Order: sequence, then C-alpha cells, then structure tokens
Amino acid sequence: MDVQDSAREPGHGCIPHPGVGTDGETAVYRIYDQESGLLYVGMSSNPLNRWAAHAEKHDWWPRAATYRVDWFPTRAEAAAEELRAIKAEAPTCNRWAAEGWGKYAYAKYMARLEENRVQQQ
Repeated sequence: MDVQDSAREPGHGCIPHPGVGTDGETAVYRIYDQESGLLYVGMSSNPLNRWAAHAEKHDWWPRAATYRVDWFPTRAEAAAEELRAIKAEAPTCNRWAAEGWGKYAYAKYMARLEENRVQQQ
C-alpha cells in the first residue's frame, strides 16, 4: 500500500494531485482541516475528481487543508478500510458517521466480497 501525505501550499486554493488508480486500485483518502482534525474519509480510484465533486457540493470543503491517501489493490479492500476508518476515526463531515445515518450497506457488501475472495485463495 502506498501512502501519500500532502498539504496545501500557503496562498494556493488546491491540493496537489494524489494520483489515479490503475487495474482496480482504489484509494481511501482522509481530508483534514488546519488543526489536523479529520473532516472526511472516502474512497475513489480518482481522488482528485472525487474531491472536485466534494468542492461543489459540501460546505465543509473550504476547511480542507491536508490529506492522506492510502492505495489498495482492489475496490473491495478499499471499501473495507473505508468502513473501518469511518467507524473508528469518526470524521466530522461523513454523513454516514452521524448517529443513525445509513447502514454502511455498500461498504459492508464490498468487505464481504473481499473476505470471500481471500477465503477462496
């Protein structure tokens, strides 16, 4: 797994490109504010495109200051990590992390797929 940390350069309105997954690689990313508070955990094979969507839709995005990207070989492995991270790290802006929101259905499904894949090896 490759981990990339980066921070915004002072006076610049964007964060450096985190890369794009190939052959099923999927990133789990964490977005932090200026005080290193965890704002959001998500997953994507193209984090920059996903972040553009966040920037258009979410009022928390202007507080994003740094990120961490962990790359996983499969989307299922990334989904399992995203689920674990949301539950364990309690990001403040994940709606799924809020009390009573959703059942993590997609992430649980992908985690089960990964478990089955590993068991069949």
